[in-house]
Amino acid sequence: DKEIINRWAPGAELLITSHTTNFDDHQVRRIVEVDPEYHDERFARIVLDQPLPKPTTELDSTEFAVEVALLSRNIVWESGSDASELEGGHFWVFHTGLKQHIEGLEIKGFGVQGTLARYPIHFHFCGDANGSVVLKTSVRDSNQRAIVVHATDNLLVEENVAFNTLGHAFVLEDGFETGNTFKGNLGAYTRAVNVLIPDNGFNGIETDNLPATFWATNPSNHWIGNVAAGSEHSGFWFELKLRGTAAHLFQSLDPRYESLGSFLNNTAHSNFDRGLRTYPEGYMPYETAHLLGFTSYRNKKQGLFFHNTENILIADGLFADNGVAVDLDRSENITVSRTKIIGRTELYGELESSQEAPSLCYNNELLGMELHTFVRKTKNNGAVLDVAFDGFNSVHCARVAHISLDNELRIGTFDWFTTLERVSFADQPVLIDFCPAAEAGIVDAYLTDLDGSFEANPDNKKPRSIISDSDVMTAFLGEDEECTRIPEGCYAYCDVCFRTIRFEVDPSGSEGYELEVCTKTRSKCIRIAGGTDPTDYATSSTNYRVFNVHLPAVENSESSGFNAAFLLDDEPVWPNYVEQQYEDKLCPGGLDEGTVELHPPPLFDSACDSLIRNGDAEAPDRLFWLSKFTGVSTVANAGMAGSTALKDSIRTSPRDSLVQLLDARCFRSTVMRSYEVEAWVKVVDENNEHQECHVEESNCPEIRIATATQIWPSIATVVPERGENGGYQLLHGVFVVENSMTDSNMVEFIVMRNRVDFNILVDNVSMKLLPDIHSNEDFCSEIVRNGFFADGSARFWSQSNAIMELVGGPSNFSLQVSDGQARASLKAGCFASREYYQVQIQYKIRVDGKSFQCDPLNDPKDLCPTAFLLSYTDGSFVSAQVVAKSLESSEEEEWSWLLGLFVASSDQSNADGLLLQMDGLNPSYKYVINFASIQPLPKSCRSNILVNGNMEMGTAVFWDGVASSVTTVSPGFDDDVAMLVSQRERPGAGPRLNGDFFDTRCLKPAVMLQFEAQIKLVEAGTENPALCDVASIRTAVDACPALRFEVEDAFGNIVFAELLRSYPGVQNWVADGWNEFRAEIHLPPGVQWDGSVSAEGVFFHFRSFPSNLDMLLDNVLVRQIK
Repeated sequence: DKEIINRWAPGAELLITSHTTNFDDHQVRRIVEVDPEYHDERFARIVLDQPLPKPTTELDSTEFAVEVALLSRNIVWESGSDASELEGGHFWVFHTGLKQHIEGLEIKGFGVQGTLARYPIHFHFCGDANGSVVLKTSVRDSNQRAIVVHATDNLLVEENVAFNTLGHAFVLEDGFETGNTFKGNLGAYTRAVNVLIPDNGFNGIETDNLPATFWATNPSNHWIGNVAAGSEHSGFWFELKLRGTAAHLFQSLDPRYESLGSFLNNTAHSNFDRGLRTYPEGYMPYETAHLLGFTSYRNKKQGLFFHNTENILIADGLFADNGVAVDLDRSENITVSRTKIIGRTELYGELESSQEAPSLCYNNELLGMELHTFVRKTKNNGAVLDVAFDGFNSVHCARVAHISLDNELRIGTFDWFTTLERVSFADQPVLIDFCPAAEAGIVDAYLTDLDGSFEANPDNKKPRSIISDSDVMTAFLGEDEECTRIPEGCYAYCDVCFRTIRFEVDPSGSEGYELEVCTKTRSKCIRIAGGTDPTDYATSSTNYRVFNVHLPAVENSESSGFNAAFLLDDEPVWPNYVEQQYEDKLCPGGLDEGTVELHPPPLFDSACDSLIRNGDAEAPDRLFWLSKFTGVSTVANAGMAGSTALKDSIRTSPRDSLVQLLDARCFRSTVMRSYEVEAWVKVVDENNEHQECHVEESNCPEIRIATATQIWPSIATVVPERGENGGYQLLHGVFVVENSMTDSNMVEFIVMRNRVDFNILVDNVSMKLLPDIHSNEDFCSEIVRNGFFADGSARFWSQSNAIMELVGGPSNFSLQVSDGQARASLKAGCFASREYYQVQIQYKIRVDGKSFQCDPLNDPKDLCPTAFLLSYTDGSFVSAQVVAKSLESSEEEEWSWLLGLFVASSDQSNADGLLLQMDGLNPSYKYVINFASIQPLPKSCRSNILVNGNMEMGTAVFWDGVASSVTTVSPGFDDDVAMLVSQRERPGAGPRLNGDFFDTRCLKPAVMLQFEAQIKLVEAGTENPALCDVASIRTAVDACPALRFEVEDAFGNIVFAELLRSYPGVQNWVADGWNEFRAEIHLPPGVQWDGSVSAEGVFFHFRSFPSNLDMLLDNVLVRQIK
């Protein structure tokens, strides 16, 4: 180029880059003369100090000419003569936002090998460097790297030369550098270091022993017109990762998913390993990244190597003289457009002859494109190819192919779906090689040729397929669907389109299953074996067993289409989880959705009674158990009572889980039914020492249920349990099958650890269908599950921010609750709308080891609890109703009571989930629940409509002592207990019962009620018998007790009242015995009992006798007699 005249001078050194596949075939020469008289319009002539082998020049090829670069500069920075082979100076631009302009330097021998931050040019934590530039500088003979951009953005690095550098040359260091531009730079003879920078705890393991001329940790930068010409490893390396001391400031950043700034007209040649690679982290941008105008040639191995990469467009590329031009390994959604691939150019063939240039046969192979056989993500496809091939038929390697499938095996079936369009082959025959895949066991591969490119017939653009030449691919082809078989390539070229139907099934327990697919008439059938990732399904619950069926299109008719069924030893079977999905239709004539009908076998009786398989972990090889984020192993003698237990073998996050896939068909057949879920877990440290899990720390293990779209957390949590269990704690809960669960084919049972610092052992896992209202006639006689803690556990009880523990109680065990709410699971289906139910909860309050009773009249509101009934439908909260309140207890009683009658609503009768919640617990106290009960109140109008009328519960707390005290004494009328009414303040004082505690269904207009009671009088404060006059009405003097029956409307207005004093069988009061009260009353027909009168507005009140007397009351009865 004539521009060198008056710029290059004698004595300056030149670099001529390698023109072969050897990374070190460069030449360095010194200029002897620049001839200004050379007569050529384009070129100047220079004389060098030594001859050199003829390189490829622009006269030979404008595409593959070597680069000639001036290494010398007038300003030279060079390490002193005392510097060792590993040490030199370093130039550090440090923490500055000022614009820097570095131009025209020659930097020699800089860098300190093996020491972090010691590089020839190093921009360090400069932030936004917009306006700063490193320009036309030569970095030579570097001990460590060349130009390093660290924690700096928007820097311009342009037209620089890096030659004979150790380690990566042009570097983006820590993964959060963005907006920088590398333009027109040249790197050559990039060599491996001998001493790596050590890991300081932030930078990780360095890779300068595998040097790349351009090394990128973040793609959001710009590479334009650069050349990587001879690296001991790679030309361009996208090793995308976040690291360094400032990485914590970018916790949400993952460079693997960031957008590409630009990658335009870059070149990689003569690199020992790859021209460009994305190994091992890969590159998976959310937005498609465009690699435009990339030229990669004469690289020893691959011109381009994608690994774990997706969403990339390669357009207008040129690949030539590489061992493998383009290798798409574990990469998908790749488009290669308007790109030329040349196996061997004529120029390189001449170099092999004239200069004994190295052979292009890498491992004795020369491949244009090496394609994968499986995708990493099931929703992705393989590639879209628009490529022109040339130069493959004159190569003498053991294996030569324009396109080859690799031999990497994962699930044993093909799903790297790829289309070809406008593909051309300048040399014939077309060389396609499916044999590596076939030898590895992939016999169901196919590529879709959208426009008949392989045949190169302009008159026939019908879509076709290149398929594995196997029975599984050809079984359903019709007689008119012609195939050309190429045995040496293990493929056939067929006049038909294929489409794939993917079946994912539970990998554990489905070993040996086959998928049989037949035509509707069963004239043709195939059987397909499934496959899983050989890495071990125990490390991932999403590593399903996969059955891929690749089928040609069929004609639409009643007899067309296919039936499918799973078989084991020729018998129908069903994996617990089956998901059927149609892959993309790759060509217009592909198979329509719905053409393949899967037939499950019928569920047998009791199949859904118990859903967990191998819950005791005694089956070999952790059968049926999978994992999320961890591994599953079994540990002998570590379970309950020395049995085998499951163990999560890897700790990665608190979400680590043991998983079992449940039969989704059971959920469809048990909607609105409840399952009891149970597992025993033991938290252990790395030495398998037991670590107690404390519920209040919110990091105890739990059980969850999940479908493909929803998660139901905490369906089973740690509950108290008494007994020696070897450190195991009980997870327990009730789970209601909701309608929303029936839409998914996947149901996961998840035992989640909830902490990362320990492991868990798991044993005796179960999920059993609970009896329902149809199970037996006594099912609903008691609606609270485990209300009496009879089995010594708190099964069916859950804690909402509460701490629960079992303590000794009068009837075996009681439940102590603090800091939250206690909830008991109820039996769904037992409540009938508008029917009556009786609630009893016996409890006491403890503080500082002492018990005391709740006084709802005098104690603070946040001390006495209330009972709520919570209703849920299909998992959603519907309503809450107060069903019992704390009642006043006498000082003589140790236990307090929550009591109530309530009328069930439609919410409760329709609910599929019900909880009894003891609410309003003061966090300063502990509450001990002795039992909780809800029972139906039979409509017994002709017997007794009162609750506890004979004091059979041992308490009188249903009664309210109006201006008096109400308690129980012994003996009563029937030798049990009776109510004692004392401390009466006036004659009108006495016990009153409101409608909360009797069945108002029996109160109808014009009904006659009969009232009965056994009464005894004693002198106030003594046990001395007392008399009254049964005929007297002198209330304050000598009258016997009367009963006031009173009705109020909803506004508190008295609509009916009558005072009854009747002792028909008693002529004279018996002082030392019991006297029978009996009276009748007609309920007035004018009172509207339904609607205007609430239960709280009906009262029975014993009163109207001298205040100097106490009363004993027993066997109170109210019933209809007409």
